[in-house]
Amino acid sequence: MTPPPTVRLSGPAATSEVQVNDATTASSVVDLTTLAEPAAHHAADAHRPKGAIVSQLAAQTEKVSVLERQVKETGQTMEVMIVEVNYAGTTRIGTALAAQEELQEQLRVIQSRIAQLE
Repeated sequence: MTPPPTVRLSGPAATSEVQVNDATTASSVVDLTTLAEPAAHHAADAHRPKGAIVSQLAAQTEKVSVLERQVKETGQTMEVMIVEVNYAGTTRIGTALAAQEELQEQLRVIQSRIAQLE
């Protein structure tokens, strides 16, 4: 039996088809690699004793607990710092406003004295 004749494209159509095929192939390779990594870890875990896996899981769980506690403590510390910054800003604004009012009053007094001297 004779295979059917193939049509060969030339020009831009041929190269764009090749580029699409290359992109599809590269995407497939990445997908396969992504799938292969967990499978390899699973296969390696299957040969390890259950005690080792349980021990590793316990250690990782402990690390997660420590990290959660640190995140919580950091969040609380940041909340305290935000309150302190806001208070300091409010206090400084209040002090600045009082000083501004006092300076404006002094300016009025000086302007009235200048007006009297003229």
